[in-house]
Amino acid sequence: FALVRVFFGTNRAPTIKRVAMVGGKPVFNPYKYYGGKQAPLATGSVMVSVPRNRAVGDIPKASIFSFDRRPDPAKHVILGDMQVDATMAEFLANVRISLARSQRREIFIFIHGYNNDFPTAVERTAQLAVDLEIDGAPVLYSWPSAGSVFGYKADRAQITQATIDDLEHFLHVLTEQTGAERVNIVAHSMGNEFLVRALQEMADDERAVPAPFDQVVFASPDVDADDFIEMMDRVHGLAKDMTLYASAKDRALQASSRFNKSGRRAGDASEPILLAGLNTVDTTPGATGGLDLGHSDIFGAAFPDFQAITWLSLEPEQRCILGKREGKTGTAWIFGTPRADYCDAEDFATAMTTVRRLGPDKALTELQSRALSGVGDAARWQSALRIVESLKD
Repeated sequence: FALVRVFFGTNRAPTIKRVAMVGGKPVFNPYKYYGGKQAPLATGSVMVSVPRNRAVGDIPKASIFSFDRRPDPAKHVILGDMQVDATMAEFLANVRISLARSQRREIFIFIHGYNNDFPTAVERTAQLAVDLEIDGAPVLYSWPSAGSVFGYKADRAQITQATIDDLEHFLHVLTEQTGAERVNIVAHSMGNEFLVRALQEMADDERAVPAPFDQVVFASPDVDADDFIEMMDRVHGLAKDMTLYASAKDRALQASSRFNKSGRRAGDASEPILLAGLNTVDTTPGATGGLDLGHSDIFGAAFPDFQAITWLSLEPEQRCILGKREGKTGTAWIFGTPRADYCDAEDFATAMTTVRRLGPDKALTELQSRALSGVGDAARWQSALRIVESLKD
């Protein structure tokens, strides 16, 4: 298993008034400490063990419905020690230490969606940190979701000016005061409401500097499409690239559209948002089914494309895994319809992982050697080699 330190900023209020003390030090339980009510921004970190022997995107847990009720770090994602910082200065010092111990000095920020309690959000951040091989500091921003499938209205009520101001401040701190060389941010579902509003605040803030983020990813955004379009005109200069992942099969956004009575959502690809400064990826053809159909594609089927963005900042034209469809106002990039017959998702993931770990030149040498050796899956190495070669063109 991998042991990951997930840093966090949260507007959740503690549910426990008296914290247990062991050896004169407070002991915080990450499963129970934070609830769904709003409070001023707090920061800290949680140690998380993530098993390596699992499918990408999976978060296995011990369950009363299985034979492994007792948590096992080799099988399950487990939250361990949690620290709550006394000050923002303490938080910054800890993030800087984590960056100093890394080679890439990168920060990856995740903002969760609706129906996420605090431990669920930490688990997802840790899973992403391991599967994306984050070398630096994985950071969660956790807003006060009730963590209930029946809490949609209550969750939307948490989108207040106070939380937006706190998130804007948190993003400024991470981009300006940590010394990170690369900062990527992804928001999922309703978490995009918080992100787009905070980005608007950053764009209007005199402190804002050009492109503080490398990549900004809007995954299945549960945001009114018209509001999202208006926002994009103001904020696209805050990142080197911005990407929208959307699906026409997103059941969650279809339900949200009915609930909000406001027309389409930004993450609905049935009428994709095509704007200058925004790369729109339609994941509809690549959907693999399941109860969460269309709403979490970047954690599953479309994950190799997400890796290519996060790791290498590849433009859509460089990602042969994507087809393309021209519209009146721009290009929609289509996941699940690769532009080359050798570029399926598995081979593309192999190519991206090899480049990430070795760099482009050494990746070419390694893949050439494996393709010629005939050992193992030579066809996959050959396809991966062609994909890496295409990046050189």
